[in-house]
Amino acid sequence: MLGRLSIMLFILHTGLSATTQCTTTLNCQCTIDRQDSADTHVKNDIAWPINECNMCQLLNINSTCIEETSMEYSRTFEFGFWVPYTANIDRNTVSVIKVKTPGRDVKNKQFSIRGFDVPEMQGCGRASFPSANSSLQDKMTWASNSTSTSWAWNRQYDYNADLQTSCAADDMIWFYNLHVIASEAEITNKVALTFEFYIEGFVHVATAQQSLHEVQVNLDGEFVGTRTVNQIYDIGEFPEIVCCDCGICFPLTRRQLLGSLHT
Repeated sequence: MLGRLSIMLFILHTGLSATTQCTTTLNCQCTIDRQDSADTHVKNDIAWPINECNMCQLLNINSTCIEETSMEYSRTFEFGFWVPYTANIDRNTVSVIKVKTPGRDVKNKQFSIRGFDVPEMQGCGRASFPSANSSLQDKMTWASNSTSTSWAWNRQYDYNADLQTSCAADDMIWFYNLHVIASEAEITNKVALTFEFYIEGFVHVATAQQSLHEVQVNLDGEFVGTRTVNQIYDIGEFPEIVCCDCGICFPLTRRQLLGSLHT
């Protein structure tokens, strides 16, 4: 009888251990460098729930959570994009990329955030950017119109830092470049990705989504797959952002919106 009880307790303990999710410890919280009002760099935790992001898992360093063996840490995907329809982006506005459905080979499925960063100021002229339903030609004309649009980088790769002070805050053009970690199964299945932003105390969701995939590029007549910043043009339409947490997207709830993005 005692032996049978011991076996039952062992099975129960094993079952509980297998279903218990690992939590993000203090030293593995996802943090980011920000600049305060005195232009001092400080580290702050990102605003998303602590167990949606684990820095130790993203960096593949010592963690109390079970090790991910299927993640391709050496070859990350890069997603680059502007957010021209939103005036209240600034240098400290964090954006995250999440996987909709973690791969079957992912052990810590609760960590849906696979990349995050703040943007870089790329130019001035956001306020005159064509409307969302404008043609690609209209957007190209805007980009090349020197009377309305000024770019921080020139053809010699020199950065014009003066634009950071001469351009009005709501007219700045901000660019994000996020590295995304993915598993072998997620890459094979081209999982859906969603983009979120933390703006003025609320989480905002982009109305455009992406799928995880390599893009074929022609190198000296040979097509090869790349994961570098090629999704800038692949997104097609620049993402618009809605704030569901503050009621702007009523009557849609945040869950309903995310569901519609993921279909």
